[in-house]
Amino acid sequence: MNEVNVSCLFNKAQQALKQASILHHEIFLWYRVEVNQLELEVRELAQKKDTYKLLSEQQEGVIKDLQDELDRDQKEASVLQREHTDLVEKLEPMRSQLETTSADIEEMVAQYKVDIEEAKARLKTNAEYVRRLSRRETLEEIHARGFDLSVKIEEAKKLEVVAEHEGDEGSEGSKESEGPNGSGDKSVSNEDQA
Repeated sequence: MNEVNVSCLFNKAQQALKQASILHHEIFLWYRVEVNQLELEVRELAQKKDTYKLLSEQQEGVIKDLQDELDRDQKEASVLQREHTDLVEKLEPMRSQLETTSADIEEMVAQYKVDIEEAKARLKTNAEYVRRLSRRETLEEIHARGFDLSVKIEEAKKLEVVAEHEGDEGSEGSKESEGPNGSGDKSVSNEDQA
């Protein structure tokens, strides 16, 4: 039995050695995969580091350019501020003169508005006078042809006088209204009344 035990032990030892060899080989492969993955991660991290370094250098250049631009803009703003202060000092006397001139202009505009309203009123009155005069002359012409419109002619004369009188009040005595023949005579000639 001894021999059988030795042989059995030998077989068991051989099997254990094979299993150990297989386990060793599997562990070696597993470590190899792990090492490959770690090497890949190291390469990716190295690429990221290079990329970040490049971006950092680019950003430093941009930051430097922006800083230079900011410095130039601050100097320019300082110059503009001084120029603005100088202009304000020069414009102060002109501002008070402009305010005085502005008040004068507003007064003139107000007077022009009043004059325009008066002129409109005179124009309206004169237009009414001319319309009524034209109507009277037309009625007189119709009467001259043999139609009896004396009542309407008299009424037109009265309205004409009223319109002329209103025209005198609208002009506030500034000018006398001219008569129908442009002579300044308010009365109508005998030929017009016939």
